[in-house]
Amino acid sequence: MARYHVQAGDLEQAKDLLGQVPAKDKTNADVVAVQASIDLAEKAKEAGPVDDLRAKAAADPKDMQARLDLAMAYWAGNQRQEAIDELLAMIKADRKWNEEAARQQLLKFFEALGFADPLAVDGRKRLSTILFSPDGSRTRHERTARPGRNPFEPAFEQLPETLPIFPLSGVLLLPGGKLPLNIFEPRYLAMVFDALAGHRMIGMVQPQQPGGYAGDGLPTDDGRPKVHTGRLRRPHRRASTRPRTAACCWC
Repeated sequence: MARYHVQAGDLEQAKDLLGQVPAKDKTNADVVAVQASIDLAEKAKEAGPVDDLRAKAAADPKDMQARLDLAMAYWAGNQRQEAIDELLAMIKADRKWNEEAARQQLLKFFEALGFADPLAVDGRKRLSTILFSPDGSRTRHERTARPGRNPFEPAFEQLPETLPIFPLSGVLLLPGGKLPLNIFEPRYLAMVFDALAGHRMIGMVQPQQPGGYAGDGLPTDDGRPKVHTGRLRRPHRRASTRPRTAACCWC
């Protein structure tokens, strides 16, 4: 019902309905998608006319702000494919612009669409292709890895302060080991894809929590990532910062 109100433009009614959702259900994939849709709808109100922004972006392709505004205008006009295409083109041209604003906005689009939406599935596969293609669009860790170091195993100073958490019981992953994972639950699929688009690391929670990297993560035909995790070192969990994320003190 809340999604219907978003589509009808009644954002206040959608907010009221979401406000009635119990706290324990706030992380439900459908609830998260509707909240993302509300956030995007509010932000899209600030977008200018599509024709004006398209002309501005065409006149200066390096004007990333104009291109980001154009993507939001496309989204506001229900031109979802065009919005995704524009952000993917921005990422390919300059991934690091404005602290990876295009990638962050694209992940918001995927969140609002829902993981199973065909546009989100295709968009995530295309994003992975751009990020891990051999044309120089590498991750920060691959670009700054020490000579002779596996590019998927970052130096100590490159380890992130927070990690997305994947609960997995009854598994022992030793240093240098590899562990194939079949990720199928929507929220963890989204988590892995987001990790692959960033620092490429996840934490696996057990009584003692090993840390791993998400490996190549190349998508399968149905959009699921083929993930091979590897043990790096053990993060001590300091505190939870948001659901399925932990701040870590590495040793």
